[in-house]
Amino acid sequence: MDDNDFIMRQVKSFAEGLGVMLNNKDGNKSVVFFEQEQGQSGTIKERLDKLVFKRKYDVAVRMVFEQKFILSKSDYVDLAQWLLDKFNQLNDVDNDLKMELEKSIVKVSKL
Repeated sequence: MDDNDFIMRQVKSFAEGLGVMLNNKDGNKSVVFFEQEQGQSGTIKERLDKLVFKRKYDVAVRMVFEQKFILSKSDYVDLAQWLLDKFNQLNDVDNDLKMELEKSIVKVSKL
């Protein structure tokens, strides 16, 4: 297997992690770490700023929605509200997209 190939390293890491989890007989928790995507750098807000600058609003919202499963509830709400505030300062963001983001904020806040 070529360890220089990004995809092959990811598959190998996944397989090794799965093997550890399946063969774990002593009850210890196993954690599998995946490498950061190639070319991905900076904070989430910096990446979102770049998407907003490029007017890729739907991609930015999708990225925030993905954070729902990574961040704590309060951090997610803060991030989503931050993006919504940015959207509210712009004239060309689709209202349905803003409403979708707002609904997510309300829904997660109630959990």
